[in-house]
Amino acid sequence: MNEPRRQSCGLLLPLTVLTFLGRVSRICFLLIAMEGLADPLNNWAWRFPHPQGNILEGVTYGAGQFIAVGDNGTIITSTDGFHWSNQVSGTSVCLRGVAYTNGEYAAVGDNGVILISTNGGNWSQVPAITTNRLRAISSGFFGTQSAPVMQFLAAGDSGTVVASDNGTNWYQVSSGTSNNLYGVTWRYATYYTVVGTDGTVLKINNAHIRQIASTNVGTTGNLYAVATDGNLAYVAGGDLNGTLFTSSFGTNEILYSDVSGYVWGNIDWLNGVGESPPYQTLWYLSEYFIITGMTCGAAGFVAVGYTGYDLEYHPAVVLTAPDGVTWTELPSSICEDGLNAVAYGNGMYVGVGDFGSIAVSTNATNWTEVLPDRRGFIVAMACNSNLCIVTAANIYYSWRYPDFSVLVSTNASDWVVPAYAPTSLSDLACSSAIFVGVSGTAICTTTNGYNWQTNSVTTNSLHGVKHANGLFFAVGDNGAIYSSGDGLNWTNVSLTNAGSFYAMDYGNGVYVCAGNIAATSLDGVAWSLAPSNSPEPICKIAYGDGLFVGASYSGVILTSSNGLNWQVQYTNPNGEAFSGVAFCGGVFLAISGKSGATFESGDGVIWQATGSTLPSTQQGYDGYESYYTYSRPMPLGLFGYYEPQFPGCYSSVCACNGTFLIGGAEGMIFQSGILPPLISTPRIVSNLLSLYVNVWDGVSYRIQASSNLLQWTDVYSSTSSGQPVLYTETISNAVPARFFRVISGN
Repeated sequence: MNEPRRQSCGLLLPLTVLTFLGRVSRICFLLIAMEGLADPLNNWAWRFPHPQGNILEGVTYGAGQFIAVGDNGTIITSTDGFHWSNQVSGTSVCLRGVAYTNGEYAAVGDNGVILISTNGGNWSQVPAITTNRLRAISSGFFGTQSAPVMQFLAAGDSGTVVASDNGTNWYQVSSGTSNNLYGVTWRYATYYTVVGTDGTVLKINNAHIRQIASTNVGTTGNLYAVATDGNLAYVAGGDLNGTLFTSSFGTNEILYSDVSGYVWGNIDWLNGVGESPPYQTLWYLSEYFIITGMTCGAAGFVAVGYTGYDLEYHPAVVLTAPDGVTWTELPSSICEDGLNAVAYGNGMYVGVGDFGSIAVSTNATNWTEVLPDRRGFIVAMACNSNLCIVTAANIYYSWRYPDFSVLVSTNASDWVVPAYAPTSLSDLACSSAIFVGVSGTAICTTTNGYNWQTNSVTTNSLHGVKHANGLFFAVGDNGAIYSSGDGLNWTNVSLTNAGSFYAMDYGNGVYVCAGNIAATSLDGVAWSLAPSNSPEPICKIAYGDGLFVGASYSGVILTSSNGLNWQVQYTNPNGEAFSGVAFCGGVFLAISGKSGATFESGDGVIWQATGSTLPSTQQGYDGYESYYTYSRPMPLGLFGYYEPQFPGCYSSVCACNGTFLIGGAEGMIFQSGILPPLISTPRIVSNLLSLYVNVWDGVSYRIQASSNLLQWTDVYSSTSSGQPVLYTETISNAVPARFFRVISGN
């Protein structure tokens, strides 16, 4: 059965106590309760990119800080534009706009959600007055200068407009249109300008609406952003002339109005692609772009968006205009991903966008990307007590943005991209001294993640590597098994005329290799094939609590006590592949490769969802629902085919000093809460009591026993190697109740 868990607050204290009553009668658990602490597998923290990787849809500045909002209820704050902190929003819906005025912030999003805060850190949801998606919000003042009335105005789908005089009480405003509304700005002391689909432009003056006819605007295209310098209102959009989807030589336009907001002109943006050399790239002097955000600051107007047309890769587009009329498109090297919104405050422009992208500038011309080098699909992870390394398969979106193949961290929280590392490592393992990865027919080693050595020992492709019982093993096609004591010198112990191995582990005194075949060894030298193959090919193995647990891309979990006979125990309810499994703190954790759903088990047999699904990376580079979804296979080095699809996939899970780490697409890394070190259910066979102890790698610990929970006696002590330890003792029929606990070895 699933063993209950409690968070340990990072200390190896008496966490779990178990008892058996009688000789072979019932066995029960007694836990030292730590009330109020959440299940550590229900809560995952972003570790890379920092502070998070959800799409950011809106940003504002007020009261000395920037606030950005986005998918999955994301709210992040910063005082300087460079260093950001996650905040708790209390909602999981997508937040699309945020504004500030007179000591109060307001954020709006899907399902008509409206959140308010006085400090940007503590948010509360006001009663909903609409279920329509709210896409944008702005703030202003009506009334007199001596007695202003604070007001927010938000707009969204189906012509929805809502307003508030105090941030708390909201009311609906009749817009006179059913078109979707995307942008709002406040023209000081005068009116709000609201823009939307089909060239919609509205003027809202203290809840009195006058719609400007699209013929006056001069376009029937969609308008997504609007900004003002207080004198003129400038509107930017993407598909303004209505021909860009059918002609490769259309024009983009930026519209601008006079002070009245009635008379509009436009600036044509000519295509930048020639049909003869020298050719220009599609995203610099763009043939086609969409503007999704706009603001005005000390250096003038800034418009941000992304390149559209028919590209899978949509880098950011940034245009500037000191006067709002003369516009310049900046080089695309500003940001690897599309930007959805931009704000100005405290002398700085801040743009936010896809995959948590943030770019900043003090002069509107020179920009710095806050989260560079984030592209890569993480396929393998390994941690010892001093270092964590993850490896990634390159995505190669553009030569302008080099992908990372390795990330290094000393604390699992702060990650660094080495200047050089081997590419396309399909698996990774480590001892306390060295990390070993496999890549095709090569074995790569490093002690620090920065300096790598490559050693070719075979002509067979290698798929998996593991450090088990003091030895490294690399396994692969044609029965390939290679062993090493130091990770540098390797011995061929392969099986001949065999199938492919993808993973291995050690436990119960047995080495086990598995894939589309299975084999075992007592010494790591002489191997025996299983008499029959497992019901499904196994891509990853984790050993714990006396059991081998295998994950399969066919979407099942299998178990074996000896590595020879495998049995299907669980089928993924999402119909997705399992791409990884690990064991830590008495818990098995398996990850669903596409959705990021996680499943846990205390015994490897009975499984349940953890109650938390990692955020998906599926999205469409646009910030306003015109999703471009496509299949982008990533090499996992397993089974010889590419699985799962990009974007929105996770492939790796590993134990890390009492926590789990999960990695996947776009270089995302998540870390669980700390799991307590646990001891398993005692088993009694022929007067022999046995139980397994699982303690974090490198930690000194003691097992103690008691008959009354008052006096405790040490029965075993050691320093963990990261592998479960079997403890046994002989008992008699007359033995009284017996309790066990794990405590610090100090």
